[in-house]
Amino acid sequence: MSTLLKPVQESKARIAKLLGKSPRPKFTRNQLLTIGLIGVPVAIGGILAIKFMASLPSADLDKGLIVHDRAGKIVCTMLDENRISETIPLKNISPFVKKAVLAAEDGGFYKHNGVDLGGIARAIIADISSKKMVQGGSTITQQLAKVLYFETSARTIPQKIRETILAFQLEGKYSKDKIFDAYLNNIYLGQGAYGVERAARTYFGKSASQLDLAESSCLAAMITSPSVLSRSDHRKELTQRQHNILDEMVSDKTITKAQADAAKKKQLKFKLAANSSPSYMSFLDCVTNQLERVTKTNSPWTRGWHVYTTMDQAAQRAAYAQLTEGVRKAPGGVTQGALVSLSVEDGSVLAMVGGRGSKNSSQFNRAIAPHTTGSSFKPFVYLAALEEQKIQPDSVILDAPFDRSSNASYDPANFDGHYMGWMSVRRALALSRNTCAVRVLDLVGAGKVAETATKAGIKSEMYQSPSLALGASAASPLEMATAYSTLARGGTYIESTMINRVTDANDKTIFERSPEGKKVLSTEACAQLVDVLQDVVQKGTGTRARLYDRPVAGKTGTSDGARDLWFVGFTPDTVTAVWMGNDHNKRIPGMSVTGGTVAAGVWRNYMQAFYKAHPTPAGRFAEPANPLMDDSSSFLLIPQGSSLFGDAGEFVEEIIEPDGNIIESLPFFGRSGREERGVRRSYEVGREAQYRPKHNRDFDHNIDQEFKKEIKRSGPIRKLFKKIKDWF
Repeated sequence: MSTLLKPVQESKARIAKLLGKSPRPKFTRNQLLTIGLIGVPVAIGGILAIKFMASLPSADLDKGLIVHDRAGKIVCTMLDENRISETIPLKNISPFVKKAVLAAEDGGFYKHNGVDLGGIARAIIADISSKKMVQGGSTITQQLAKVLYFETSARTIPQKIRETILAFQLEGKYSKDKIFDAYLNNIYLGQGAYGVERAARTYFGKSASQLDLAESSCLAAMITSPSVLSRSDHRKELTQRQHNILDEMVSDKTITKAQADAAKKKQLKFKLAANSSPSYMSFLDCVTNQLERVTKTNSPWTRGWHVYTTMDQAAQRAAYAQLTEGVRKAPGGVTQGALVSLSVEDGSVLAMVGGRGSKNSSQFNRAIAPHTTGSSFKPFVYLAALEEQKIQPDSVILDAPFDRSSNASYDPANFDGHYMGWMSVRRALALSRNTCAVRVLDLVGAGKVAETATKAGIKSEMYQSPSLALGASAASPLEMATAYSTLARGGTYIESTMINRVTDANDKTIFERSPEGKKVLSTEACAQLVDVLQDVVQKGTGTRARLYDRPVAGKTGTSDGARDLWFVGFTPDTVTAVWMGNDHNKRIPGMSVTGGTVAAGVWRNYMQAFYKAHPTPAGRFAEPANPLMDDSSSFLLIPQGSSLFGDAGEFVEEIIEPDGNIIESLPFFGRSGREERGVRRSYEVGREAQYRPKHNRDFDHNIDQEFKKEIKRSGPIRKLFKKIKDWF
């Protein structure tokens, strides 16, 4: 067989020679075995190395989500939803901080190329001696790689290999100062504080630029075990570590022995508060949620993006400080609160505080959670009636109890338990009379009221029942601020936002906001309502919200049992909603606990701080062409509806013309001289009409005495009362 194939093999060899190719070499079995024993492991190792390298993240310091305020200044960097650091440039950090950290963590940082072989050798010896990993030997660059790219802090060989590879890559890509800057701004220092700036404010109440040697060495001492050494019950261990660092700094000749001794003797004053979280945590929560929505991406903090927010840092700090202080001073039972402040001009959220305390103690953002609105909802009841022209500028409404003998399931009462009879719509809203609001809702319909509130900006579900008039439904402070801002703009709705622009790491714009206003409500009706809401602050239930240098309009709100306390108010340029209460929806005892006595004060204190930081002209509200009249003017009586409440009461007033013709019969409730006086002060515009009470067994009392008292108290309407008395 071999003889027959020989010519063929020779032919193949000649052809290969002509083509410039050599015949395939032959390997012996031993050679093949050797190749297999060496080559296969090498190949497998190569494949594993490729996969290992591919699993490594990109060595890039443009990590996290860089958050800017409305002026473009960097507020913080978010590595994830919990790891948030306040950025401070390396040049602004105290030199003592930089020296102490280098002495504590990596004395040869500016000499090595990312890995300290001597440090690794010392760590290996220590680990072998202890029979466990007790010393890492990691450089600052390796630690930075762990902080930026790995969620776990496990000390395993694969982890160390990954950190080492990334450290080499970082050193080859960035300068030492850039790496050190990133390290100091991202290292964890306990109590939820990432970065030396946040840590300095958390422990010492000052910026990292202001730390002295003792404070700086103390922070550096925490790096090795932040969760333990930052605790108050481990101060002894922290002090020992601090002293060791100071001794190391003396050895490195970065400080003198005299400086070290002075730092050791200094008694540090820790100012660690119950809340170590930044004041803007609630704001950031909403920013990331909105960012995911507008960019349609998840985990936006992993991309190195820059988000330019609407946050006003001075307003944010003032909001947090005033709300926290307000809750602290509030009556017993008030343990939480929320505040949202918007720009009237474009709907930008200037400040948002979702509660008192740290994020760790409560993940609940009360600024975007619904709370029963109480009387702060009433403006939308009256606005709906104004738009539908169910009430006119000269209308009056009855403040009186409803017929308790009917089968009506809803029996609203006033907060103070008193009733004031007929009064102007203006006064009814300024004094927040409950029965009047329910009667107005009966005129216009709950559906129309809900529609009006929705147009203004309240998106939460509203129950279309008579109780809607008194704010039985719930809305968030952000919704209420948005809806009131629509009133302040004269009926133009602009969706509130917290983001102006988003760019990627290369400064390419990903998203940019273009605020668009939509006309949704009558300009005149809004102007009429805003005009009345100024009375709420000047002489109604919201007098504690007065700002004496500029006009203020707003409304108080108190839900059943004072569980929710509100004040939502605005100036011509800024609207702010304040809610206070507790997380358990418990009743708050005390007759004086209302939105006007608690929340309005917080609103005023915040707004005063806001304008102190932002001195601006007072501005003016648009004046209505036909303002609602007050009780000293002429009025058109509003009939009491019967669709919800049946027979209105046992007293009846007849409106008559001078010639004796009866114009209309209206229900009237008389419980005391006060209510009866309220009726007699009302008369119909354009006519010299008078009131004649139908006699009732309960109405026979001393009218002359009541008139004498009223004439003394009400000079402007003395002639009217005298005319009514003469008629009797």
